[in-house]
Amino acid sequence: MKLCELMETDFYTFFNLYEIHPVNPLPSFLVFKTGGFQEYITIEIHIDEQKNINGAILILDRDWIGNANSINPFGKDIAKSFIATFIPQPVQGEFRETLLTSLWNMKGTEDTIICIDKVVKIWEDSDIEVKDFLDVYRDIKIEARKVIDGHELIMKNVNEAKKKLLKISISLIDQ
Repeated sequence: MKLCELMETDFYTFFNLYEIHPVNPLPSFLVFKTGGFQEYITIEIHIDEQKNINGAILILDRDWIGNANSINPFGKDIAKSFIATFIPQPVQGEFRETLLTSLWNMKGTEDTIICIDKVVKIWEDSDIEVKDFLDVYRDIKIEARKVIDGHELIMKNVNEAKKKLLKISISLIDQ
């Protein structure tokens, strides 16, 4: 995907992304913020000389997105949308779609959602690879990674500058 194509996506427009800290006319590393919740969300985009995107990182404040007890719906919305945007639909359809649906339906143990809870929980647990990513999002595990048709998806909990963060990175890899 080219940078100009990203700027035409629903992800870019819905979350009202804007670039911060422009460094030079042809940077290889761009930093974006969202229109809302700027203090909790950062997006890094890595591009080449032709402005092709070869990597993207979504950085979420861990305290804001929640944990196994309570999940912030805004956090899971941007996480799901980020993955959907940077891992193309034709790529590994089943894993991608299951992960996106699981992120969207994920809830914490103390969250009250009127739905068929037991069915959702059983369904979440049915795919161990997807469950690993959900457990990282819930701050139960440190890291999950998967290579999907030329894309590497990494979800990782980190501590940086005394702040707990969740980083979701997607990068193109050589095959």
